[in-house]
Amino acid sequence: AMDRSLRQARLAMEEAYSDTEAGGPSESATTSAAGSGGSTGALGAVLGGHGAVSPLEDVLSFTAARDVVSGIVVSRFWHSVAASDTVWRDQCEALWADKAHVPHRFRDVAAMGRLQAYWGSFEDAKRIAISVEELCSFEWSIRMKGWAGPDWTANDAWWQGQKSCIRRYCPDGTTCSAERGAGRWRLVPSSSGRTGALGCFVRQSREGREYPTHFASRWPKNWGWILQNCWGFSASFPLPPRGEEPELEDDGAICQSVTVESCREEAMRFNMGLPLPFERRRRRRSARPSGEEEEGPGEAEGSQDGQEDGVDDGGRRTAGAAAEDRGADSGEDDDLDGSQSESEEEDEGDEEGRRLVSVQINGRVQRLPMALVAALISALEPDEGR
Repeated sequence: AMDRSLRQARLAMEEAYSDTEAGGPSESATTSAAGSGGSTGALGAVLGGHGAVSPLEDVLSFTAARDVVSGIVVSRFWHSVAASDTVWRDQCEALWADKAHVPHRFRDVAAMGRLQAYWGSFEDAKRIAISVEELCSFEWSIRMKGWAGPDWTANDAWWQGQKSCIRRYCPDGTTCSAERGAGRWRLVPSSSGRTGALGCFVRQSREGREYPTHFASRWPKNWGWILQNCWGFSASFPLPPRGEEPELEDDGAICQSVTVESCREEAMRFNMGLPLPFERRRRRRSARPSGEEEEGPGEAEGSQDGQEDGVDDGGRRTAGAAAEDRGADSGEDDDLDGSQSESEEEDEGDEEGRRLVSVQINGRVQRLPMALVAALISALEPDEGR
């Protein structure tokens, strides 16, 4: 690679120096000096640093980035040119031209050198933990997945060949969409057996009901962000029309990484009206401890929607919370987030077994003990190795 760069530099500088109208030596004189190893020829300028740096900078600006890096160790002169902002500014512009997201810190020329910005942005493109600032800075193109069922896809703009719907996330923990309505969002620490840094898992809710967790990822082609759960898919860039980009459709590897099967527990709990992991519900008659602060949407285990749990936006009790109140003793908080200690589970085992939940079976709503429902969910989960 270094030899190839040297040859390219030699040819380019010979052409530059052969421009007699600009006062440079003739082509024959330059070639002769370079061939004999003269210090005033093109080769001397490259290896010895006797000539102007601009011809070599021009060449390296059009050379592959990894080849430019290999030239840094040739000599002090090569280092000064191959590591310069002049060369890497052009490299950055070429790399970022078709990228949907490059953090501002890399574009800020005052924050870091262009060589550091180029390779730093490459590493950042592998990051899958989205920050609150990033989440709230995009207009998210959203669509349903086919697994949501025909009732959902029939009313989805993207599936009908139209421009996909838009959702916005706000710093106060709310979401807004002209097509889907308002909702809320928060971060959770894990989902469906997967763990990651804060920002890898986003939980959304509407009318007090939380939906299966969205997983954050990146599309390597343009470094854009992806948020998806088992039934929905969204991107931080405009989604291509249906059929134009197979990688972003249901059969592509990205969508196949988050399916109903991989999110089985949350999908089943949602359909059965049970709370999802890390979902906290508070009994109506319980009081919040004095001085206790609610966590914001960017904190992993905060209040799910900034309002009294079990109360919808209109101040009405949800059906699930009402059923919980009827089967519960008054006065104590009831955390249903799967994070209780073993001793707490033992102390509350009898009460848990007596608590009833509403479950829809064959179109009919029936009241069953929560312990029985939990046992059914565990029994339906596939065994390891099968």
